Amino acid sequence: MRQSNHKIAAFTIAEMLVVLVLSGILIMLAMGVLNLVQKQIQLVEINYSQNNKVRSLERILWQDFNQYSFYYDNKKEQLVGFTPKDTLHYSFNDTFVIRNFDTIPVEIKQKSFFLNAEKVNKGLIDAIELKLSKSYQNTILFCYQKKDARFYLNNSN
Repeated sequence: MRQSNHKIAAFTIAEMLVVLVLSGILIMLAMGVLNLVQKQIQLVEINYSQNNKVRSLERILWQDFNQYSFYYDNKKEQLVGFTPKDTLHYSFNDTFVIRNFDTIPVEIKQKSFFLNAEKVNKGLIDAIELKLSKSYQNTILFCYQKKDARFYLNNSN
């Protein structure tokens, strides 16, 4: 019987183990990077959602301030907008704003009301300043009513 000295071309066990270890390290690094990317995307989504809520509130306030005349009822802590045909109510809570039956989830830290650039606590107003909480980057919303001579004639004392 003749024995052959033919070697079969193959990887050794040591080479296979090195490849497996290196592959495992690369996969762990890839999973770590993927986890960081997912967290970053979640933060971007939260930021976008909060900015969208703030822009929505600001847009609604601008639209309403230029359609309605407003007064602040400090006893009920309500902002009431009125026209000859319609009435609108705003209630401000710490974590949300209610506009008639709509709820806008925005955290308000402070609200101020103005009439002719003077700060007022009740009665007729023509501007509002809302300071939002830290989670909304301490954003300040300021909306005012564009007035003409008719406003001053109708509201003169």
